[in-house]
Amino acid sequence: MDGLSREEIEEALRQARRLGVSSVRISRGDERFSAILDPDFDEDAVDEEAADEESAPAKGRVAVLAQVVGRFAALPEFQAGGKVSKGDRLGVVRALGLANDVVAPADGILAEVLIEDGRPVEFGMTLAWIEEA
Repeated sequence: MDGLSREEIEEALRQARRLGVSSVRISRGDERFSAILDPDFDEDAVDEEAADEESAPAKGRVAVLAQVVGRFAALPEFQAGGKVSKGDRLGVVRALGLANDVVAPADGILAEVLIEDGRPVEFGMTLAWIEEA
Protein backbone atom coordinates (compact mmCIF):
# COMPACT_ATOMS: atom_id res chain seq x y z
CA MET A 1 0.00 0.00 0.00
CA ASP A 2 1.34 3.45 -0.90
CA GLY A 3 1.42 6.55 1.28
CA LEU A 4 -1.42 8.78 2.40
CA SER A 5 -3.85 10.01 -0.22
CA ARG A 6 -5.32 13.49 -0.31
CA GLU A 7 -8.77 11.99 0.26
CA GLU A 8 -7.59 10.23 3.43
CA ILE A 9 -6.09 13.44 4.79
CA GLU A 10 -9.22 15.47 3.98
CA GLU A 11 -11.42 12.83 5.63
CA ALA A 12 -9.24 12.83 8.75
CA LEU A 13 -9.52 16.63 8.95
CA ARG A 14 -13.32 16.51 8.49
CA GLN A 15 -13.68 13.89 11.22
CA ALA A 16 -11.45 15.86 13.58
CA ARG A 17 -13.52 19.03 13.05
CA ARG A 18 -16.76 17.07 13.52
CA LEU A 19 -15.47 15.60 16.78
CA GLY A 20 -14.06 18.91 18.03
CA VAL A 21 -10.47 17.63 18.09
CA SER A 22 -7.82 20.35 17.98
CA SER A 23 -5.08 18.41 16.15
CA VAL A 24 -4.63 15.50 13.76
CA ARG A 25 -1.68 13.17 13.27
CA ILE A 26 -1.81 10.27 10.80
CA SER A 27 0.84 8.13 9.15
CA ARG A 28 1.30 5.27 6.76
CA GLY A 29 4.70 3.78 6.08
CA ASP A 30 7.24 6.58 5.86
CA GLU A 31 4.62 9.28 5.21
CA ARG A 32 3.34 11.37 8.07
CA PHE A 33 0.81 14.20 8.24
CA SER A 34 -0.05 16.42 11.19
CA ALA A 35 -2.13 19.56 11.57
CA ILE A 36 -3.36 21.87 14.29
CA LEU A 37 -6.92 22.90 13.52
CA ASP A 38 -8.16 26.48 13.67
CA PRO A 39 -11.26 26.58 15.92
CA ASP A 40 -12.71 29.40 13.75
CA PHE A 41 -12.28 27.51 10.46
CA ASP A 42 -15.48 27.47 8.38
CA GLU A 43 -15.34 24.48 6.00
CA ASP A 44 -18.60 25.51 4.32
CA ALA A 45 -17.13 28.89 3.35
CA VAL A 46 -14.04 27.23 1.85
CA ASP A 47 -16.25 24.74 -0.04
CA GLU A 48 -18.32 27.62 -1.50
CA GLU A 49 -15.16 29.46 -2.56
CA ALA A 50 -13.73 26.28 -4.11
CA ALA A 51 -16.95 25.83 -6.12
CA ASP A 52 -16.60 29.41 -7.37
CA GLU A 53 -13.02 28.65 -8.45
CA GLU A 54 -14.12 25.68 -10.55
CA SER A 55 -16.18 27.85 -12.90
CA ALA A 56 -14.22 29.01 -15.94
CA PRO A 57 -13.08 32.63 -15.81
CA ALA A 58 -14.51 35.10 -18.28
CA LYS A 59 -12.18 36.20 -21.06
CA GLY A 60 -9.95 39.06 -19.93
CA ARG A 61 -10.18 38.07 -16.26
CA VAL A 62 -7.15 37.11 -14.20
CA ALA A 63 -7.35 35.33 -10.85
CA VAL A 64 -5.63 36.65 -7.73
CA LEU A 65 -4.46 33.46 -6.00
CA ALA A 66 -3.33 32.58 -2.48
CA GLN A 67 0.26 31.36 -2.63
CA VAL A 68 0.21 29.71 0.82
CA VAL A 69 -2.24 28.23 3.32
CA GLY A 70 -3.09 30.65 6.12
CA ARG A 71 -5.36 33.50 7.13
CA PHE A 72 -5.98 36.38 4.71
CA ALA A 73 -5.59 40.01 5.77
CA ALA A 74 -6.72 42.56 3.18
CA LEU A 75 -5.19 45.98 2.64
CA PRO A 76 -7.56 48.95 2.16
CA GLU A 77 -6.93 48.78 -1.62
CA PHE A 78 -8.54 45.32 -1.77
CA GLN A 79 -12.02 46.47 -2.77
CA ALA A 80 -14.12 45.68 -5.81
CA GLY A 81 -13.95 48.44 -8.40
CA GLY A 82 -10.47 49.58 -7.42
CA LYS A 83 -7.77 50.08 -10.05
CA VAL A 84 -4.70 47.87 -9.60
CA SER A 85 -1.34 47.57 -11.32
CA LYS A 86 0.65 44.40 -11.75
CA GLY A 87 2.67 43.86 -8.58
CA ASP A 88 0.46 46.01 -6.34
CA ARG A 89 0.22 44.57 -2.84
CA LEU A 90 -3.43 43.71 -2.10
CA GLY A 91 -3.05 41.93 1.21
CA VAL A 92 -1.14 39.22 3.03
CA VAL A 93 -1.69 35.61 3.99
CA ARG A 94 -0.32 34.95 7.45
CA ALA A 95 1.14 31.49 7.89
CA LEU A 96 3.46 30.20 10.61
CA GLY A 97 4.01 33.75 11.86
CA LEU A 98 5.05 35.04 8.44
CA ALA A 99 3.20 37.54 6.25
CA ASN A 100 3.17 36.40 2.60
CA ASP A 101 2.23 39.17 0.16
CA VAL A 102 -0.77 38.81 -2.14
CA VAL A 103 -0.02 40.85 -5.26
CA ALA A 104 -1.98 41.78 -8.35
CA PRO A 105 -0.92 39.50 -11.24
CA ALA A 106 -2.07 42.02 -13.89
CA ASP A 107 -3.08 45.62 -14.54
CA GLY A 108 -6.80 46.30 -14.42
CA ILE A 109 -9.84 46.73 -12.21
CA LEU A 110 -10.49 44.54 -9.19
CA ALA A 111 -13.76 43.19 -10.57
CA GLU A 112 -14.79 40.74 -7.88
CA VAL A 113 -13.58 40.02 -4.35
CA LEU A 114 -14.27 36.43 -3.24
CA ILE A 115 -12.71 36.37 0.24
CA GLU A 116 -13.41 38.37 3.37
CA ASP A 117 -10.69 39.83 5.54
CA GLY A 118 -9.61 37.42 8.28
CA ARG A 119 -10.82 34.24 6.54
CA PRO A 120 -8.69 31.09 6.20
CA VAL A 121 -7.38 30.36 2.70
CA GLU A 122 -5.82 27.37 0.98
CA PHE A 123 -2.96 27.24 -1.50
CA GLY A 124 -4.16 28.18 -4.98
CA MET A 125 -7.53 29.51 -3.78
CA THR A 126 -8.92 32.34 -5.91
CA LEU A 127 -9.20 35.46 -3.74
CA ALA A 128 -10.39 37.89 -6.40
CA TRP A 129 -10.73 38.51 -10.14
CA ILE A 130 -9.08 41.33 -12.07
CA GLU A 131 -10.58 42.60 -15.33
CA GLU A 132 -7.54 43.28 -17.47
CA ALA A 133 -7.12 46.84 -18.71
